[in-house]
Amino acid sequence: MDQAQDFDPHAFTKPSQLTKTMRRADIYEAVNPTKPKNSAAGKSVLVTGGGRGIGKGITLAWAKAGAKTIFICGREQNTLDATAAEVAGVSPSTEVVCIPCDVTNEVQVAEMFAKVKGKVGKLDALVCNAGGMRTAGQHLKIGEMETRDWWGDIELNVKGTYLPVHYYIRSLSSPSDSPNTPPTGTIISISSIIAGFVLPGESSYGLAKRTNAGLVEYLHAEHPSIRAFSLNPGIVRTRDLPKPMKPYALDTPELAGAVTVYLASERSEYARGGFLSVNWDVGEMEQHAEEIERECLLKFRFLGAQLGFGGHP
Repeated sequence: MDQAQDFDPHAFTKPSQLTKTMRRADIYEAVNPTKPKNSAAGKSVLVTGGGRGIGKGITLAWAKAGAKTIFICGREQNTLDATAAEVAGVSPSTEVVCIPCDVTNEVQVAEMFAKVKGKVGKLDALVCNAGGMRTAGQHLKIGEMETRDWWGDIELNVKGTYLPVHYYIRSLSSPSDSPNTPPTGTIISISSIIAGFVLPGESSYGLAKRTNAGLVEYLHAEHPSIRAFSLNPGIVRTRDLPKPMKPYALDTPELAGAVTVYLASERSEYARGGFLSVNWDVGEMEQHAEEIERECLLKFRFLGAQLGFGGHP
């Protein structure tokens, strides 16, 4: 049988579908950042790792939505500058502030948020996109992967998310606030569907993304006035994507960016504290908003067993 005819580019996406409609690549009406209902006019956002790949797509989506100020951070100044130049072509009224920063360095992250607060006061949204895997595509098991690489992935993905979240929350308070004033804002952690699976050879990255999904649930519990989400960007042709996965990489940085703009709007209230995928149709989810909240459909579960007095049925 012809292997080309048997090839299914959605083979790795279908098993993780929540909605009947599967979204890949195309920017559809409900999340289109150029539509008035998704406007980010007057808003400010910080995108970590915002100069390239998925982060660049997020940055450009916020520009298309008319954001007033976009902060982008990363380790390569020239990459940040190049993306800032593209934003100028998309939305001349949007100000882009490039901040060189290693998101695993607490001093640098603290200084970054001091600059942000000095510029805009309270930041409207934080998108934690910076991350990666040192040995991507090698599928090294525990015991095979060098400790420095394994732990380096944990630091980059977990600490590199925690530190911006920590300092963002601290930056949301001001001297004029009363002691009982809760912080308000939006936090979006760019995740991966691997957060929900045990995939041999991906332990460091998988555990990191699962931890970050848990961090979002803790944020929702500890700071209910802050809107927090985990977002799977799909399979995107990034620099680190293993070669065998490239034929399946139909998702785009632009789609991920558009969904982050949507999540920063009030239309996504039903998903607060939850895990979503760009492949899931937001219109369908909105129709089932009550069920999603009641049944905690976007939250991680502890065990498959039903725990309680008397034990599993």
